[in-house]
Amino acid sequence: MQIWNLINVSYDKVFQYIFQCVVLGFLVKYFLMQKWVMVLTAVIVFTICFIPTIVLKVTKIKLPKWVNLMILSYIFLSVFLGDLNEFYSKIKNWDTFLHVISGPLLFILGFIVFIVLNNLQIGRKQIFILSFALFFAISAEIFWEIAEFISDLTLGLNSQSNSLFDTMKDITANTVTSIFMAYFAWRYLRGKRSIVFEKLVDFIVKENKVRK
Repeated sequence: MQIWNLINVSYDKVFQYIFQCVVLGFLVKYFLMQKWVMVLTAVIVFTICFIPTIVLKVTKIKLPKWVNLMILSYIFLSVFLGDLNEFYSKIKNWDTFLHVISGPLLFILGFIVFIVLNNLQIGRKQIFILSFALFFAISAEIFWEIAEFISDLTLGLNSQSNSLFDTMKDITANTVTSIFMAYFAWRYLRGKRSIVFEKLVDFIVKENKVRK
C-alpha cells in the first residue's frame, strides 16, 4: 500500500501543500525584509495555487492526478521559480523552456475540456477534438503572454525580457510543441498505441462518464 493511501492524501495534493507552505515562508521572509513588491508577488503565487482546484470544482471536471501534478509543477516552475525567485532574469531562456513544456500540457487540458463539456463520443468528431485542443493551447499561450506583459508593467518583473522577439519565440515554442502533441493524439484516435492518451481517455471515460 502506498504511503499516500495510508494518510488518505494523493501525491498531487501533498505537492500542493508543500508548495503552498514554501510560498508562505517566502511571503514572511519578504515581509520582514519589507520588500513589498515581492510580498505582493508571493501573495499572487499563493493565490494561483488554488485556481486549478476552484476551476475543477466549478466545472465539475475530474483530472488524473498526474495531470494535476503537471499543472502544479508548471505553476511552481513559472511563477514561483520564474517570478518569485527571478529565474527569468537569472537563467537564460528559462521563459522559452516553460513555453516548450506548456504546449503539451495545455493541449491535454483542451483535449479533456472539450470532450467532457460536450459529452462527445471520443471515437467520433476527431477533427473537432484535435482542433479545439490545439487552438485552446495556442489561445492560452497568448493570454499568458498578456499576463506576463501586465505583470512586467505593474510589478517591475522581467518575464518578457522587454523583447518582441522573446514574446514571438515563446508563442512559436508553445505552438510547435502543441502541434507535436496533436500529432500523437491524432495517431491515437486513428487506432495507434499511445500510453499517455490511453490512460487519459480511460480516466475521462471512467471518472467523467463520457462515452468511448
